[in-house]
Amino acid sequence: MTRLIAAVLAGCLIACLAAVTLGEYPLTGAIPWLACVIVPALIGTAMAAIAGRHQRALWFATGPLSCACLAWGVGISTTWGLEPLPSAAWAEMTIGLAWPIVWAALGNWRPAAAGRTAAAQPAPAQPAPAEPAPAESPAAGGSIS
Repeated sequence: MTRLIAAVLAGCLIACLAAVTLGEYPLTGAIPWLACVIVPALIGTAMAAIAGRHQRALWFATGPLSCACLAWGVGISTTWGLEPLPSAAWAEMTIGLAWPIVWAALGNWRPAAAGRTAAAQPAPAQPAPAEPAPAESPAAGGSIS
């Protein structure tokens, strides 16, 4: 339970730092599109790495947490509505909300080797038996006595 609480706190801390950092940049060009992928990946990966067995639940929680983070960053960037809100900001928040949830639902949150037992893993390949060396013959350049 301690690891789960630490994971959520770390995710919230990363979300706060990401929102403040995102708010310092104008939401033009590639910034919203990169942010909607990178910010949830940072939050979800950190929480999953700390939590251990609660990884799937934390990837589901990453979606709303990253959407709130991105919305906060958009608010800072647009000086809380005094500047017009770019349309890419809405797409940024939607993608940042959706992809971690889809990732968790598809089960891609688990490393490939996790969950396998020793019996389920394929056996290592056996080396091929060595062929016997051919005997020398006079036709092959052997000596004739």
